[in-house]
Amino acid sequence: KDQSNAATSTATAIKSITSVNRHDNLRCLCDSEDYVPLIDEDELDDIFEDLMAKVEQYNPGAIDAYSISDTSRPPSTGDNATILQTDETSPPSIPLLQRAYNYAKTAHRGQCRKSGEPYITHPLGVADIIADMKLDLPSLVTALLHDTVEDTSVTLSDISIEFGEEISRLVDGVTKVGRLPFSSSEELQSENYRKLILAMARDIRVVLVKLADRAHNMRTLQYMTPEKQRKIAKETMDIYAPLAHRLGIHWLKTELEDNCFRYLYPEEYQKLVAEVKGREAERKEYEREVVEILRRQMMEAGVGRSGSTEKINGGNGSMDTNTTTLLVTGRTKGLWSIYTKMKRQEIEFDDVHDVVGFRI
Repeated sequence: KDQSNAATSTATAIKSITSVNRHDNLRCLCDSEDYVPLIDEDELDDIFEDLMAKVEQYNPGAIDAYSISDTSRPPSTGDNATILQTDETSPPSIPLLQRAYNYAKTAHRGQCRKSGEPYITHPLGVADIIADMKLDLPSLVTALLHDTVEDTSVTLSDISIEFGEEISRLVDGVTKVGRLPFSSSEELQSENYRKLILAMARDIRVVLVKLADRAHNMRTLQYMTPEKQRKIAKETMDIYAPLAHRLGIHWLKTELEDNCFRYLYPEEYQKLVAEVKGREAERKEYEREVVEILRRQMMEAGVGRSGSTEKINGGNGSMDTNTTTLLVTGRTKGLWSIYTKMKRQEIEFDDVHDVVGFRI
């Protein structure tokens, strides 16, 4: 009876979405007569298919999984099923990721971002970053659903009924506090940080989804007002970039810092971008030469080779490992890293001699 009532309640909520609109980047204009979608349904589905292709490269089982715990068959549709069945959402015979996408797309219908794109492009973008991190199926589902509770009439109870307690807890951890009275925006933000830290202590995936959420918002920050840009960039530089650094996600830390640099110090950013691009061809050639030298010398020293044959797949197959396992890469320092070194040492860009780094 409880499940039936919850399903009816959620069906009603989804059919008549009322945005809570706590997101600065959220506008509810998609249902207006003069609104022309920048991305149509087919294009959105293509973006989702690209996401699925990326996930399949590192976690093929996630593509056809019907639940988090059982990937071998569709979940039960009997009396004890916990799958919400309405005309607006996917039947339980559809894999979990597809159901999450369908559910989020329906919940966010009528909402768009400041860019004019349908709001569902944001959850898709966050899920894409989660796939770049090669995270698990619950993290991907959470990324697709992470704003449904905060910005639509969907509740955590609805998420729990449709996707289970684990996903509900993750979505709750990512959701901002927004329905309690606070005396100031600073008090509200402090409570959001407290909630994030407590959720992170229970499950590190919460902060990983939160980092992906912030990374995608930073990628689309150009549509916000200059005041909002500076405020969000400063918060990102002070909190989220250091978090990414402490978690060892270097590429994400660098991206967050460089995007913050762009909005906090726009003139210095543009000047440094021009200086770095002016040497790009020369730098790429240098990277190529040094990578080849390092690779050749490591191979000559016998590093990265193995003469054994290992059993794989539980002993059902074998793999000849008498091949190189050596990878040498070159990368350019982040713009913010270069800038802080120039400021710290009081030097010009031409005097920075470690713009390129190498990893073995």
